[in-house]
Order: sequence, then C-alpha cells, then structure tokens
Amino acid sequence: MAKLARFQRTITDDEGNIIQNASVEVRNEMTGNLASLFSDRTGLAAIGNPMAATDEGFAAFYIVGGAYRILATAAGFSREWRHEGIGTAGEYDASNLLFALPLWFGFSDKPGAGEQHPPFDIPFAYFLPEDAPLALNRARTAPTLEFIVSIVRKRGAVVMEIATATIDAGENEGVIACPAEVEFIAGDQIYPIMPDPHDATLADWSMTLVLRR
Repeated sequence: MAKLARFQRTITDDEGNIIQNASVEVRNEMTGNLASLFSDRTGLAAIGNPMAATDEGFAAFYIVGGAYRILATAAGFSREWRHEGIGTAGEYDASNLLFALPLWFGFSDKPGAGEQHPPFDIPFAYFLPEDAPLALNRARTAPTLEFIVSIVRKRGAVVMEIATATIDAGENEGVIACPAEVEFIAGDQIYPIMPDPHDATLADWSMTLVLRR
C-alpha cells in the first residue's frame, strides 16, 4: 500500500485551552464522504471516523493525501477546518521536485474491462520512488466492488507490472502500491490496464504519478 500522509493537531478553543477527548470527524472536501483513517503509515490498521482525541487534546491519523473538512466537537465546543490540505509533499525538498515528471492518466465515463490507457513515452532516465509519493488515484463514480488497476512498464517487448492502483468498494479515492523503486530509461513506456473482469459501476477514473530524476 502507498505511503500515507500524517495529520496531527492539538485541539484547543479560541483561548488556547485544550479540549479533552474531542470527537474528530474527517470528510473528503470534494465528495463530502467520510474518509478512511489509519493509525499506521502503510494503511494496514484502520481506525474509526469519527476518532477520539486524547486527554491532552491530541489527535493524529494517517490518510490518503487530499483536501479534507475536519470537525472537532465536545460538550459545548465545535471547531471546523475547511479545505485542510494533507499530503506528503512537505517531506521532500524542493530540489527533489525540480526535475520531476508528473504523469496523468484518465478515462472519461466507464473504462472497459482490460482496457489499456494510451502509453506515456519516457523521454529521459527517471524513477518511480517506492510507495509512489505524491500519487493520486480517484474515480468520480465509486465502484461497487474493489477495483484494482495494474500499472505497467514496457521496455521493448517486455511488459512488467510495477504497481497497482486500488479503490475500495464505495470509495472515490484509493491508494497506489509500489513495493519497490522502479527505474525507467529513455524509450520506456508506462500505462495503466483496467482489471478484467471488473466492476462496471466505476466511472471517470484518473491517476497521477510523479517520476523523479
């Protein structure tokens, strides 16, 4: 599973007083849906949403990067943060991204089972970091079953799966799993392949990857 972003904050009122055991609800700003929260960076240990802050008012969780609406409530207290950007970009120095190559793939409407997206030709030597930081994997219409897209690298006649993009049933956003760093040379191609068979409910799927030099 992809490396998730971390959110952490001490919940206080306008006077700076700590709010103990506040209930913290997290929703996707775009869809309004409750987000999937985790207690670990790899997304293997799910936690509830809403979640509870500690006696010291501290709230922390891991989440897929994006914009979120966060609501903290307690007896006589309510505070909301809108368009809260949570992501892993802050972990990287600007020099890491100066020569980055952002890639976007997408299907309007419903992709066919086993359909291949037109490939992107890699112009220079790049690499996709382990866990694919800065990656996005979304669908405007959520699948009714788990939807797993294969991401492949083609070098000459050799096609190899390098990562997967998964969206869980009923979710609009998913994760990208890249178990090891992947190197590209000039002339390589990269493209996603839809699952076959697959859930035909999903529509308007898109994915962003960032390759680095």
